Formats: sequence, C-alpha cells, structure tokens
Amino acid sequence: MNGSMRGPQLAELLGRSARAAFDELDRLDADTLLRENLEVLVHGLLARHVPEPVSVDWTAVSGTPVQEMTIERTTMEFGERRDYRIPGRRITISWPLTGTAEILRRQASQFTLGPDRGTIRDDSVQLAIESPELSTEFVERQMAEVREDVDRRIGWANHDVAVHRTAVERELKQAAEARRARITENRRISAALNIPITPTGVQRPPVPARRRQVPLQQRRASAEFTPEPVLDEAIYQDILDVVENWARSLERTCTPPIRALGEEALRDLLLGTLNGYWRGAAGGELFNGEGKTDILIREDGRNAFIAECKVWGGASRATAALDQLLSYLVWRDTKAALIVFIKNTKASDIIGRLHQAVREHPRHLLTVHATDDERRADYVFSADDGDRRIELAVIPVVLPADAA
Repeated sequence: MNGSMRGPQLAELLGRSARAAFDELDRLDADTLLRENLEVLVHGLLARHVPEPVSVDWTAVSGTPVQEMTIERTTMEFGERRDYRIPGRRITISWPLTGTAEILRRQASQFTLGPDRGTIRDDSVQLAIESPELSTEFVERQMAEVREDVDRRIGWANHDVAVHRTAVERELKQAAEARRARITENRRISAALNIPITPTGVQRPPVPARRRQVPLQQRRASAEFTPEPVLDEAIYQDILDVVENWARSLERTCTPPIRALGEEALRDLLLGTLNGYWRGAAGGELFNGEGKTDILIREDGRNAFIAECKVWGGASRATAALDQLLSYLVWRDTKAALIVFIKNTKASDIIGRLHQAVREHPRHLLTVHATDDERRADYVFSADDGDRRIELAVIPVVLPADAA
C-alpha cells in the first residue's frame, strides 16, 4: 500500500540513481572520457544507473491450476475468540513484467490512498486469489481490477522516470562536456609549458573546414599540441542540415529526368550543393567524389567525413553500404552519412525496412535520434577494433516512379 507517507518514495530512488551516474562520470578515466563518443558514454551511464520504464504483457497471462486449501477464520462469540477452518480454493495468476519493477513498489508523484492490487515481483505481476467459493466471473473481475490498478501505477511511475531520465541525460552531457573542456585545457597548458611533461592523452582538434556563408568558430592548438583531427560536431550537424534540406528540395522538384539518374549522377548533384556552402582551409573544394559514390572530407590524407549515396535495392544492399562505410572510416568518433534514394511508390514501407536494416547491423550500438525516420535518423556504430565510435546519419530521399 503506497499511500501518503506510507511507503518509500520513487523520487528518492531516482535521486540516488542520478547521484550514482554523476559519481561514475567523475571517476571516469580522463583518456576514456576524451576518447569515448559522448552519446554512447551517457547512454551507458543511464543504462547502468537510471531505472528503466516498466511494461506488463497482459496478453501473456498464465496461472496455476485451482487447488484445494484450508482457510483459517476467527470469530468472536460472547467475548471469546474462536478459530476454525473451512475448505477453500486457491489460484495464482501471473503476467510477465519488463523494466525496473522497483519503481512500482514506490510512491510516484501521483498516487491514490487506496491499496495497491496485485504483487509486484522482479519479473512479473502476480494475483493470488483465495476464497471458499471460486467462479469464473469472480476470477475475471479480480484480474480486470488488478490490470486497471497496475496500468494506472505504471503510467504514473513511467512518467516520473521519463522526466527524470531526460533531465539527467541533459545534465550528464553538460557535465561530461565541461569536464572534457577542463581536461583539454589542462593538457593544452601542459603542452605549451617549456618544461618536459609526459602527456597522458590529448583531445583531437577539429578539421579546419569553413562555411562560406556562415563561418564557424575554429579551435586551434599550439604546435606542440597536435593530435589527430576530427570533424567538429557543429560542422558535422551543419553539413547534415544542408544535406537534409537538399534532399527535401530534390523531393519537391523531382522531374522524370532527375528520377532517372543513377547513384553517381545524384551524388554529383549533392557535391555541387555542398561545395557551394563549404570550402577547405586552402580555399579549394572541401567535398570530393572518389571512387563511384563516395563524398569525402580529407585531412592529411585520411577521411574525416564520408557519405555514401545509394539507390535502394533491398535490405542486403543497405547492409553492404554500411559495411563499405565502416571499412573507409579510420578514426575514433568519425562522422558519416548514408543517403538512400528511394524510387518506389511505397516509400514509407521501404524507409521502415531501411532503418530496420541499420538497427540490425551487428555493429549498431545506439539509436541516438529517430523521431522522424522519413527525414533522418542518427545512430552510433562501433568500428573494427571495438574502441572507435562512428556517428552515422541515415537520410532517405524519396524519388518515386510515376504511378502510371
């Protein structure tokens, strides 16, 4: 029974979970913090410490056979207590539960003062019915009451957990970024000092890409502080915004001649758009097409950003394209994009199959953002050595064939 002041509070459990996540972040080795992908790092902290939302599969009901039992009763007659036994029946019904069951054993921010129905186990909701007389109607009524009560409590508890998780995720990212900045600055100062210092690891500077129309601030390191470059997150997101806007424009203005273009020609259209916005540090074209379909940002002979353009040809071809992308990428936290052209009238079904293939890939680690799969979804993948993280955006472009 979780009435007011009558049981442990869910807020106390959530508060403890947040403190544990921040404590682990504070204890995290500095090199690991600099090296690991931020989304993967925060996701791991949340998974280890923050309770998971709960769900019950009410369709997977199971129960024990009705069994005989003895029910003990007590009455008072003329001021004297009398104990006696009567025959009865017992049945136990269970429904499987997933998530952190403990959140249902605590009082959420919204609650009732009535008794909780059912018993919350770690992996199930159980209902034990004991009665001198059992009927099908009586058992079904009890089951319906348990389901109504537990569903209501699940809604309250999951709401509190969702609000808590969103806030902790945001604050963990801010704390991790702030600590990264402190570590990087400390190492920059150490590297700039004119005394022998043994470095323990360094943050990589961004690739010096500049947008022609809206310049982005660039971070620079001293000559003694020159780790491997990595594409800056702000630049990466800006590039993806340009690609996404180009895709939507192409969809709206698509004509039969454009629809008939192959992968390489469509790639060249995108290259022209990208090079209209961006240029490299030396003023030349930043985006280059190498091979048949690759779009690259290269720095010191290596790939810092790569995009692959493919016309949809089935889930296996999408998997092959992912394998191809992963084989090209050679640094930690490398940025990538998979642009898939869909020339089919059933675009929604194909987009669903595309993202399913991405999520089922053996190197898929995390779906970061996929609120609108038909426009773009962001993922994190692992590379060959298991230590590198690859940020991958998947952008579908619908160029359906004429219905006629």
